[in-house]
Amino acid sequence: MEDKTIYTTKEAADYLGISPSTIYRMEKRGLLSPTKTSGGQRRFSQKNLEECLKRSQILETPVIREKSALIKIYEKAIANNDERMIRFCEAVFDDYDEFGINRHIPRPNGK
Repeated sequence: MEDKTIYTTKEAADYLGISPSTIYRMEKRGLLSPTKTSGGQRRFSQKNLEECLKRSQILETPVIREKSALIKIYEKAIANNDERMIRFCEAVFDDYDEFGINRHIPRPNGK
């Protein structure tokens, strides 16, 4: 992908290595803040995407696949009242649900 400063939803998803539906969920949870064109299409800044990547670095793919590690990160976020990390973990849980990976992760707060 060429170096850009503004990305479409699909380009942002490719940049982050996630699906477009995860982009929408992350936006809904306040983890991404796109602007919208006059036609209502989302545009994501590279700065916003980089911030998201920085927040997600503790949840690299090998760790995410390990249920107990993800639950510990989620519990720590809850204990620290870290709303952004809680929302990020919940987006990861939603990805598990969407793709059928570790579908039955016991969530600490019963969600």
